[in-house]
Amino acid sequence: MELEDWQLSLKNGNKCFDKFEYSAAESYYFEAFDLLEQKLLVDPECREILFAWTATCHNLATLFERSGELRLALHYLNTPHNYCHKMLIKEQSDSIALIQAMNITWQAIQKFSKKNPVFVQANAEYLPSRSALNIPLSQLH
Repeated sequence: MELEDWQLSLKNGNKCFDKFEYSAAESYYFEAFDLLEQKLLVDPECREILFAWTATCHNLATLFERSGELRLALHYLNTPHNYCHKMLIKEQSDSIALIQAMNITWQAIQKFSKKNPVFVQANAEYLPSRSALNIPLSQLH
């Protein structure tokens, strides 16, 4: 089975990351991010694309955290979280996938917060609030 362009970019980014070639990994991850974002615009309810895009955002966050660029790391953790929250508010139909993606991202944000408490304390306004997790009950049906 032939890989899609975004899958190939992600795979190449992971290989580079594993070899500590962070600049090349960043390029591949951004390529995958752009390709997946285009697919999300076409089909915002595609579960596979949503989770792949979320994972790519998390890869970018990990890369930036490793290089000490904590603001960028947090940005790429917040990006899928905020997207899913916005889509839930718009009452998109696949709310389960959106909630699952938000939960995955929330856990990553919490992990980031524990690893970087000084940064988080100084930049608390960039963290999603707990109220961002409150979802109208009508979304859970």
